[in-house]
Amino acid sequence: MNKHLHGLIGALIVAVGLSAVFAGILHADEEWTPLGGPELPGGRVYEIHIIPNSERVYALVGPPDQLRLFRSEDGGESWSQKAKGLGAVEPFTRRNDSFLAVDPAQPDLVYVAASEGIQRSTDGGGTWEQVYDVGGWVVAPRPNQVYVVGRRSAQSNDGCAENWVFARSPDAGDTWEEIALPCIQQIISMAVSPHDSDLIVVGSADSGPEHRAFVRSENGGRTWEVVTATLFTASSLAFDPQSAGVVYTSDNRRVWISQDNGATWTPCPWVPPFASGNFFDMAVTQEGFLYVAALAYEWTSVSAFGPTYTGIWRSEDHCQSWWASLQHLPPETASTLVAHPAEPRRLYLGWQGAGIWRSDNRGAVWSESNAGIRTLAGVDRVERAGDGNTLYAVTGLYDETRAGLARSSDGGSTWALDFPDHYLRDIAVAPEDAFVWVVNNNGELYSGQGEGAERTWTHLQSLDFDVTSVAISPQDASVRLIGGQVQVAPYKYQARIALWPLTEAEPARNVSLRASAIPTDVTHIYHVAIHPQNPDIMAAVGLQGGMDVALLSRDRGVTWEKFFVEGVDGPTCRPSRIIFNHDRVYMLCFSDVLVSPIYQKGWQLLNFKSGRIYALEFLDDGAPIAATEIGVKLWNRTAWTSIGLDGQQVRGLTRVQQDGQEWLLAGTIQGIWRRPLPAAPPYWIWLPLVGVSPP
Repeated sequence: MNKHLHGLIGALIVAVGLSAVFAGILHADEEWTPLGGPELPGGRVYEIHIIPNSERVYALVGPPDQLRLFRSEDGGESWSQKAKGLGAVEPFTRRNDSFLAVDPAQPDLVYVAASEGIQRSTDGGGTWEQVYDVGGWVVAPRPNQVYVVGRRSAQSNDGCAENWVFARSPDAGDTWEEIALPCIQQIISMAVSPHDSDLIVVGSADSGPEHRAFVRSENGGRTWEVVTATLFTASSLAFDPQSAGVVYTSDNRRVWISQDNGATWTPCPWVPPFASGNFFDMAVTQEGFLYVAALAYEWTSVSAFGPTYTGIWRSEDHCQSWWASLQHLPPETASTLVAHPAEPRRLYLGWQGAGIWRSDNRGAVWSESNAGIRTLAGVDRVERAGDGNTLYAVTGLYDETRAGLARSSDGGSTWALDFPDHYLRDIAVAPEDAFVWVVNNNGELYSGQGEGAERTWTHLQSLDFDVTSVAISPQDASVRLIGGQVQVAPYKYQARIALWPLTEAEPARNVSLRASAIPTDVTHIYHVAIHPQNPDIMAAVGLQGGMDVALLSRDRGVTWEKFFVEGVDGPTCRPSRIIFNHDRVYMLCFSDVLVSPIYQKGWQLLNFKSGRIYALEFLDDGAPIAATEIGVKLWNRTAWTSIGLDGQQVRGLTRVQQDGQEWLLAGTIQGIWRRPLPAAPPYWIWLPLVGVSPP
């Protein structure tokens, strides 16, 4: 064989070997390590169960796939965790309660309905065993008696769209009898009469032409009848313990009442004094007072409303008239409302993120009651500050965990809520963590100054537009950028970009901004950015007449040019963020990334097409790393390659220097994970032919 060919084969073998080595480097550290946080007070509350004539209260809390049971012996003043990892919650049940049941004669006999089936504890939550393989809703109406409504996927449906089963146990879950339910759309609520435990009403989301809104049984579930009613959905059910036969429900529009145990229904005469009509839950006290929790709007004029809030309403006359709580609660979803069975003045409200709140004066005033309750928060974004030991996490992912801004000063080992109970659109951290800006979902801008518990937050009120994004220069904290839009007529918007006054001291609460001259045909701004090394260079992405547009400024926001226009410079993108890295600018599209040099426009598509892309980070050589809905991906100069967390929805990424090493942090529904920073993809390596004699 020709010696030249021998040498070429040898070089090829070496090159292939190096490629294999790189592949090993890339995938050797796919074992991501969870940091175990942020663990924050509260969490998603699935149900609260109060033991009558006792100060014991149980609460089922956690992200939907990591249920935890907490118990209080002092009415909710303090809590202790009794169980962790009780399973997941079925997706079709996540909006409603009846996940937790306690035997009325044995307060240590507890049942939890998880997706794997019914879990039972006989020691107050210390140890558990599975006693039934169908999960959904569980109720314990009498001693040793258990009712379950759930879905069995293997069940023959005979043409019915849903496979629902009712099961009953007469011996605390040791044996079960199953009964088929009538054909009905998705079941979303269940209640048993306190006057007759054989009377069961199950609500559905059936808003079809037949309006099969309920199924009910008068003999403990042995037989069932379908009840029609023109409800949109029977999203909650509550029997009146004072008046036999009275039961309430609500849909997305109003409250309904039945005087005959759910056989017939009529709408209450009350018209909700708010725009959304989004009812969360309801409860009836032993004295017959009906309480309703619902999302509300504060009207600012005859035709406009302001920020949302959660309101509590009380009726003392079977929903003929109502009292409203004067306290406006956080504008997030309430998951369960529970009345104390022996103390009618006491109510508990469970949130989809903020944990448990309690009222001791019939719902007039509420206070947080989460001492001892801590759950893992889903992370929507993670940012570093200063030396990397200070981290910020935007929490509240999927509306299932505590919302707000969490801060860690020890690299993620411990966390504290810095700005609680706000869903955030954007965050910007000043150099050395001097201050923080956040934008909430109402388009309001807040500034936080100070450290730790001493930090104070100021609402910057004088902005005349809906803020969507903010940026602070890492080089000069006085260079700050604000983007958003204002409604100038019905269904007509005008984009706004504003520059913060160039003063060293933080301006007063009411400030005047310098408006930036942007093209007048731009209607929306989604995200703004400042170049990390050169504060003169700024960018923004948004819409122009329904088409994607990116703007670039090279003079610190004085003038702007259109740097990308959909259909002219590239394909439809639907950008969510724009990011600088050295001499390039990146647009995060719905499922792709577009990149262009800053100084010579020319867009290149980094094709992904496998799901959403939420965030980017970069290696030292400029290779981008993407947080996607199916894991973390590294661009290897031709395609996206997995570097772990496959199958997880990853929403945030950042690099930090910790423990003498560079790490990559990822924010997910299961908190923050980290791994060593991966190696950069190699360029083609051409090796010399060694030991080959001339021909």
